Amino acid sequence: MNKTGRILVVDDSDDNRDAVASLLIAGGYVVETAHSGHDALIKIAVHVPDVILLDIDMPVMSGLEVLRSLNVKNNNYEAILITGYESIQSAKTAMELGAFGYLSKPVQWELLRNQVEHALSMVAVKKERLRHLQVLEEEINKKNNELQTTVHMLENQGRRLDAVINGMEEGLLALDNEERIVLLNVNAEKIIGLKFSECAGRKLSSALTDETLKSALSFLLDHSRTDNKCLVRIAGPEHDEHYYTVNKIKLNDNHGALLGVVVTLLDQTDKVKAEQLRTSFLSIVAHELRTPITVIQNYLAIIATESIRSPVDDMNAACFKLRNLVDSLISLARLSDASISANVKKVHLQNSVVVQIEKSGAAAENKNITLEIDDNLVVHEFDTDPLLLEIALSGLLDNAIKYSMAGGVVNVTLNHCTVNDSDGVAIAVVDQGCGIDEDMQKIIFESFTQGESHLTRHFSGLGTGLYLAKRAIEILHGHISVVSQPGKGSTFTIILPKIK
Repeated sequence: MNKTGRILVVDDSDDNRDAVASLLIAGGYVVETAHSGHDALIKIAVHVPDVILLDIDMPVMSGLEVLRSLNVKNNNYEAILITGYESIQSAKTAMELGAFGYLSKPVQWELLRNQVEHALSMVAVKKERLRHLQVLEEEINKKNNELQTTVHMLENQGRRLDAVINGMEEGLLALDNEERIVLLNVNAEKIIGLKFSECAGRKLSSALTDETLKSALSFLLDHSRTDNKCLVRIAGPEHDEHYYTVNKIKLNDNHGALLGVVVTLLDQTDKVKAEQLRTSFLSIVAHELRTPITVIQNYLAIIATESIRSPVDDMNAACFKLRNLVDSLISLARLSDASISANVKKVHLQNSVVVQIEKSGAAAENKNITLEIDDNLVVHEFDTDPLLLEIALSGLLDNAIKYSMAGGVVNVTLNHCTVNDSDGVAIAVVDQGCGIDEDMQKIIFESFTQGESHLTRHFSGLGTGLYLAKRAIEILHGHISVVSQPGKGSTFTIILPKIK
């Protein structure tokens, strides 16, 4: 029965070659012979054996020269050298050239068999390793092809994404969690005045040159703040002004850790300038109307007598109503200015509320409405803008009185609260009026908006009071909300943070 493995016996001596071949054949091996070094190389090129038994002392090409030509170390076969003249140097050279073993003549069967078996075992290991390497190479080639396909796809997606990002109307700025610039689209480059190639990887604060924009972004990027939007005015290269809405979007991982921030800058110049023109027009019209109204009221006060008291009172009431409308227009014009900011002072909250209640007293008295204050504050002094607070309180009180039934009660409560981990106040105006349905609550704070259409006909006014109150509170970085049900009255609540 043949054993696994092919043996090539190489010897220039026919007797020696045949003797070794006979031993191997008798031992069950498949054997082929070669009579010289050149003959061996030809046969190996045609059909690679597993083990080569190679005589060292051959004419023309010695066994060592054959071994040197074969480069056994890097092939899947082994070579065993046979010699009739033992030489330590020859053995050393053979081992250096990759020989597996070294036998002396006459060859003893047991030694020969052991060497051949061990050599075949090593060949099996080599072949198995080669098989694994081939499988690994195939897998690597497969993965490499997949990777190249993925890279190609990502490159295409990247080009499409670049086209989308650079085609955006907004300027786009992306920062990592240490506020280093990682992305800047074309519009952002124009707005900021920087090339991405010049500022990539730099801290935003060190890259920006426009102090207004730097201050606005520093304000937005303060993670302790909840503000995500602001309007920024930037002077252009030719001293022309541009206005941009700056929006911040935080990027967090699945655990809530900050990965970075995306900032968009949208040009609002045309919109802001149109709003400025509208505001200027409203302001001019309002002031032009106020002057003749004042003159009319002054003359009415002069000509008033008992005999014409009633007509004069009616005219005075009409002038008062018209003056209130004009005052609303002036406030609307002022608060519509996007660049307005709070003028912060120390304000005594209870006194401010009392003053507004007194100013609303005449309107409340005409409807027999009681105005009450419920003060739960321990500390009354508060840092805020007194004029903006007056506009907000006036709007809420006027609204409560207007929509309350005769003989009702309007209550103003003051309480301490916490806003963004800091001290704040909550001011609630509670009425017993007609209430507001759910759909109307969604738009009640918009300008020129009143309640249901039948109420609009019944109650006069521009419908700007709640809008002005909301706008004033927004400038104070506060929040205003309403809770109401039709027929059960309304509660408007102002939440104010202490402005630093």
